[in-house]
Formats: sequence, structure tokens, C-alpha cells
Amino acid sequence: MKMNKNLLAIVLLLAIVLGACKTKKTTVETTSTPVVQETTTEDLSNESFVTSEEIGYRHNDLFDEDDLVLEDITFPAAAPGTTTNIDRSFENAPPMIPHTVVGFVPIKAASNACLICHMPAVAVAMNATSIPKSHFTNYRPDVVEDDGLFKVDAKEGAVTNKDLGSDLNKARFNCTQCHVTQADISVFIPNNFNPSFRNEGDAKKSNLNETIEEGVK
Repeated sequence: MKMNKNLLAIVLLLAIVLGACKTKKTTVETTSTPVVQETTTEDLSNESFVTSEEIGYRHNDLFDEDDLVLEDITFPAAAPGTTTNIDRSFENAPPMIPHTVVGFVPIKAASNACLICHMPAVAVAMNATSIPKSHFTNYRPDVVEDDGLFKVDAKEGAVTNKDLGSDLNKARFNCTQCHVTQADISVFIPNNFNPSFRNEGDAKKSNLNETIEEGVK
């Protein structure tokens, strides 16, 4: 019995010690002080600014174009076959149109007067630039279905080039999307561009069908 009393006393003593050693939670309150940033206003009343009329090359009010008068632009009036072809600006650049396009536009898929002179079979006789082989080639790969999924039927890094024979690629029917007439205007911005061609004659013809894979493989 005495032993049980001693054990009980030891348990009570340990409970008192643990209670005294218990860590008290303390709450630290922090307050944030707002930072007030002082701003100063600069007096710009005596400063000079660039007006909207001075911006760019037009020298007109950019916010009001009611009084804007455009220069008269003169486009070629010569008939097809009577002009000199314009050299390309870079290799395989779409050649420019040196003659009038009155009566030729708008171009439609079922009505394209350009083909009368520029088809390869008659281009030389009509003194016209022949449509290149690239326009008679389909570079778009077919899309096929495979187990419910659609994918491009072409290998990675391969260029699809399906020869259409004498049939013009219908995706290229709109000639004036790339080929444009040249206006007779005065240019006040110097142009120092000097085209460079790798092969003789590239300024007057296209070799895209032979070089289209460059940089792909």
C-alpha cells in the first residue's frame, strides 16, 4: 500500500513539472505603416512638343483626315506585250506587272484573263513572262484519316510536290495576291537596296521548283 502511495506521488510530481514546462503561446501583433510616396509636378508650360503634323512623312493632322489630299498616282497604261519586263527584287520574288490591269481585275477562279498571255504554251509568242513550274505543282500534302484521327500524309522533313502537269494549281488563281502593278511616283526616301542573285538569269525567271527543299532537309 505504501508503494502505491509513493508511485502516485511520483506521477503527481511529474504532472506538476510538465505543466510548469509547458510552452505558452504568445501572439505578436504587427502593424503596417502605409508608405506615402511624394510626387512632384514638373512645369512643362515652356517646353516644346512634336505636333501630330510633324510626325511621319505626311505632315498632316493624324486625328483629322478630312483635309488630307493624296498625291495623284499614275499607274502603267501600256497594253500587255508592249512593255519591258521588270527584274525581280530578289531570287524567286514574284515579278511585278509592267502593264495596265484595267479590265483584268478583279480576278476570279473561273475568269482569269492573265492566263491568256502567261500560260507557258503561249507566253513567248505573247512577249509575256511564262507561269513557272511551281504554279503547276501542288505542295500541299493530303490529309488522311487514320483510326478516327486526321493526319498529314507526309514524312517529317519531306516536301510534297505533286506535279499537276498542264493544270494550274487552283490555289494560285488570284494573281494579284502576289503580283502587283508599279505606280509612277516620286520617292523621297532613298532606296539603296541592291539585289544579289546566285545564278545568272535569276532576276528574270523562277527556280523555286528546284530550290524549294533548301533548308528543309
